[in-house]
Order: sequence, then C-alpha cells, then structure tokens
Amino acid sequence: MDSRRSNWRNFWLLWLTGIVIIVALVSQNDRLVTDIAPQGMLDHQVAATAQRVEDIHASWRAAGAMDFFRIAILFDLLFIVLYSTGGVMGGRLIRQAARSGLLRALAGLAILAYAAFGILDFTETFCQAIQGFVTGGNDTLAAIAATAQQPKMAAFFIGFPSLVVALAWFGLERRRSA
Repeated sequence: MDSRRSNWRNFWLLWLTGIVIIVALVSQNDRLVTDIAPQGMLDHQVAATAQRVEDIHASWRAAGAMDFFRIAILFDLLFIVLYSTGGVMGGRLIRQAARSGLLRALAGLAILAYAAFGILDFTETFCQAIQGFVTGGNDTLAAIAATAQQPKMAAFFIGFPSLVVALAWFGLERRRSA
C-alpha cells in the first residue's frame, strides 16, 4: 500500500474513532447529572473552584457515579489524542494535495483549530483527571480547566466544520481532475 493511502487510512481511523468515542461519552453524560451538576461533565469542566469540584464529586459519589466519571475521563483523554491527531493529519493531507489556494487556507485553519483544541482539551481534561484521581478539588487546577473550556469549545466549533468542508471540497476537486 502506498504511503498516501496509508496516511488517509490512518486519518480516517483516528478521526472517526475519536468521533465515536465522544458520541458515546456525550450519550452517557446523563449518568453524571445530579442536582449539584445538572449538566453533568460540563459542570465539572467549568467548576472554577476547589469547593465547586468537591461539591460535584460528593454528588457523584452519592449517586454512585464517581467510577463512571473516572472511566469517562480516561476515554476523554483517548478521544482527545485520536480526534486531534486525526484532525491535524486530515488537514495536512488536504493542504499538501489541494490545488486551490483557498482550500489550502481552509485546511490550514483546520490544522490550527485541531491543534488548539487538542492542547486546550488535554489541559482541561488533565486538570480534571488530577482532581478526580489524586488531589480532589484544587483551586489552581479547577481554574485552569475552567479557563481552557471556552476557547476549547471555540476551537472545536471552528475545526470540525472547517475540516468537514475541506474534505468535501477536496473530494470534489479530486473528482473534477480525474
């Protein structure tokens, strides 16, 4: 198999596996919904203080959901690696092969957005993981996670559609040249 096909195969495998993982996690978020955390994991992501994190953890322990939270964090870390790496890879593959300068620019935007998303989401989730597995609520870690959450979401909502559009455009460009 030539390296271009292998690279495309790897892109699809990483990116789509990441998407499957996050869809599964989001579909199970209701397991983390409590009176204290009515939005489940999202409440933990934006909990900017140690006390808020501790209150959420206490509600999850009372609901028997703390183990699920820890498992979800591990899968979230896996998602971040697969999805971000796949997104950057896909953007690079399109950027390298595209004819149109505008398409190369769009692929470049996708690369930047996926890289930013990966860094920000890993920072946020790693801070959550330390609090969930090691320290409990920690003001510094909670503040870092909460600060990373909004720009992470912005990067996601720039990266995903820019890559999807770039993929569709690239597919059309390839068909026209065939």
